[in-house]
Amino acid sequence: MAGSLNIIKLSVGTEDVGDLAAWQSLPQAQTADGLPRHITRMWPKREAEILSSEGSVYWVIKGVILCRQKLVRFDRVTGSDGIERCAMVLEPELIRVTPTPRRPFQGWRYFAGGDAPADLEPLPILTPNARQMMRCRRNSRRHWRNSGLFNRGFRRSDQWRRPALPRRSVPMCRW
Repeated sequence: MAGSLNIIKLSVGTEDVGDLAAWQSLPQAQTADGLPRHITRMWPKREAEILSSEGSVYWVIKGVILCRQKLVRFDRVTGSDGIERCAMVLEPELIRVTPTPRRPFQGWRYFAGGDAPADLEPLPILTPNARQMMRCRRNSRRHWRNSGLFNRGFRRSDQWRRPALPRRSVPMCRW
């Protein structure tokens, strides 16, 4: 993305990249052709330069740039109050980037490609067998913790014995 002109935007109210993806999957956050969009008040004056250089929107989540999305086009949208706004139409794929701290700002800013963080390698897709193995490992750890051997350990019969702790009704790990 070295030669491209991009936009950097705060994603207010999202906790992580998964929240952003969930929000963009809602029907009210999509265009008629099913692409995610983000509506903003100001129209970029350098629209042609952004689109010709295949620019992206870099999302700042909780003070850190975490991901980007390629820009497809800009659409004009008229709100219920009659004010014309800009809808940034994006590709659905969220590309994770090297986490980079960024101070808060209002609205959006132009972001030169040379200043942009590098893309991260995509996460491996877990097969159903790998998911099953991970679930089995989590459950075995949970049962070991709840067995009582994890907390008290093995004791000799002549050692003083602490009173038993009450069992928790809530599981100790919440994955």
